[in-house]
Amino acid sequence: MQDAYVSETGVYYGGWKLIGYKMDPSSNFTYDGSAIGESEKVSITTAKSAVWKASAKATLNDCKAGVWQLNIKANSSSGGSVKYDAAITGGDSGDCIPLTPNFAAFSSDRTTLLTP
Repeated sequence: MQDAYVSETGVYYGGWKLIGYKMDPSSNFTYDGSAIGESEKVSITTAKSAVWKASAKATLNDCKAGVWQLNIKANSSSGGSVKYDAAITGGDSGDCIPLTPNFAAFSSDRTTLLTP
């Protein structure tokens, strides 16, 4: 939704309400998007940290209760794009594997699961 909003404006990214996103309550996570006001629009040349955070209320597999966070990096020009940086903290080694579909945990033959 953020990418769609940036594509429409070309120069701004926006708060959750402005881009049309509604946070649903969760028994597993606490969500926070207060780094940008709900209806605030921000120039894509401005960086913001913790524009979206999900804090786990309990241990999830190998990850202790931690925080999944999305930061927006500054774009050097108004060109209709936003750069994202994800941060994940709280695991035994300080970081946990992202909870998104990817093939990082599979070996080259795609049959053996590797230990992260």
